[in-house]
Amino acid sequence: MLSSAPNRAAQRINVAEFRVFKGREQLAQYSFRAGSVRIGRNPNCDIHLSDPSVSRNHAEINLQGEAWVLKSSQARNGMFVNGNMVNFRVLKPGDLIEISHFVIQFDEGRDAIDNQGSSMPMADTERVLKEGEDSTTVSISLHDALQIHQLNTQVMGAHLAWYDEGHDENIVPIEQERTLIGSTPDCQAQLQPRHGAAGLCAAIVKDDDSYMLEPLKDSGDLKINAVGVARPTRLADGDRILWGNYILQFRLPFD
Repeated sequence: MLSSAPNRAAQRINVAEFRVFKGREQLAQYSFRAGSVRIGRNPNCDIHLSDPSVSRNHAEINLQGEAWVLKSSQARNGMFVNGNMVNFRVLKPGDLIEISHFVIQFDEGRDAIDNQGSSMPMADTERVLKEGEDSTTVSISLHDALQIHQLNTQVMGAHLAWYDEGHDENIVPIEQERTLIGSTPDCQAQLQPRHGAAGLCAAIVKDDDSYMLEPLKDSGDLKINAVGVARPTRLADGDRILWGNYILQFRLPFD
């Protein structure tokens, strides 16, 4: 009598994948198969966020059935998902979790295990750890939390960024069909007049998913990445717009 060979067909299991950003800089990337994923300032958390406005144990994500579920760990300063303040959320691929100045993008994949339960190797988890942190969470008001959320939204969306003479960063979201750049009061990206930079410089024209820089009457020596612009020109992520001694950086929406 022939004995049957053990069935080693691979099964599929859910994998939660997270990318952690501060501004547009990716700080870390994580993958988890199951169990509880803890988020907080405590260096022992699975996703560690080093900021005093983040609670030591801020939130937790658990696999419940086929769904990954986010819930607050009674954090002092709360969190947002896709722009809404929440304490509980069933996550969907592409969701953006905001905790203080950090944005965590959630995605979901599938991984294989054999029928004996042994797991296939996962990529090493990159961590951003900072030992010896103060144990006190700094409380922020709802007004401040909403301001941080607004800044996160601006940075993650299409925008222009530049520094003024006081070295303060300015960020202007590009949400309208035409965003004007210049020193006149009707400009959304309003600059202080300087030598070689006064009047109406240009417009950024939004057309579906593309953005064009259109020179206007006072464009002068307008450039993109040191190349002169005399006609409407498509902008790419990270392009530098030069006008007089202003340098404005264009960023596409976060993907």
